[in-house]
Parts: sequence; C-alpha cells; structure tokens
Amino acid sequence: MIQYGITQWALPGEGIYAIRHVAEMGFDGMQLEVGAYAKGYYMSQKSIRDAYLEDGEKYGIQFPSIVLNDLMVNGFVKPRGSEQYKIAQETMELGLEIAKYMKIDDVMIPQFWGNEITDDETFEQTVEELGRFCKKAAEAGIHVESET
Repeated sequence: MIQYGITQWALPGEGIYAIRHVAEMGFDGMQLEVGAYAKGYYMSQKSIRDAYLEDGEKYGIQFPSIVLNDLMVNGFVKPRGSEQYKIAQETMELGLEIAKYMKIDDVMIPQFWGNEITDDETFEQTVEELGRFCKKAAEAGIHVESET
C-alpha cells in the first residue's frame, strides 16, 4: 500500500496542531523536527512528545522519521570545541533520545549550509561524526539517513 507523508517544517506554522492539519490534508504520516537550539528545542519536552503521540493516534498519523534541521545552523562540521559543534552534539543526542521515546525508526541528518561538506577536513569530520552517531543509533534499532 502506498502511503504519503509531509515534513513538519513544510507546513504553515509549527506545533502540535500540525497533526490535525496533516490528517485533514489526507496524509498518512509526518516527519517531525527536533526544533531549534535558539528556541529551546520544543521536542525536548516530554509533554510535547506525548501530545504528538496522542494526536498521532487520534488522527491516524504516523511518525516515520525525525529531522535534525538545527544542524544546518549549528553543524558538527564546525571546529571541535566550538560552541556550534557542542550544540550539534546536543542536537544529535536529543534527536536519538526523541526517536527512542517516540519509537521513530529513522533520524535524518541534513548536510547543508552550516553542516555542509566543503573540503577534505569537513568530509573526514563528517565520516567520524556519522560513524559514531550511526553506531549509537544502531544499538537502539534506529536508522540514520544523511541528506547531502
């Protein structure tokens, strides 16, 4: 059976009301987003996660993946020890925590703008970071996808 989904960030507005709108538009699923470091990662709150799960069940919406879009601002290709690098590590840990909690199978890692591979150094750093993250995710039965 073919199913259709939409990314949360493609919808007007954000928040838990998106689930109802996604169902009303006829979609079967929605890719969630961790949220932004600058706004306090709204998905870090258990009450928000629970509200998504409750409404997902109520409206028949699945959550097949979660994307870590804040990496495009605070990327793990930044110099180790930098504030952006530390934030990237926090974003990745949180993404994995949310995926486990919500039983989401896939975590999406964008490699654009502030997380773009631009040279040999950022390539090597990406290989290391993704390798480490993929190992942690695999231990939890979660898949990782990298968008380049």
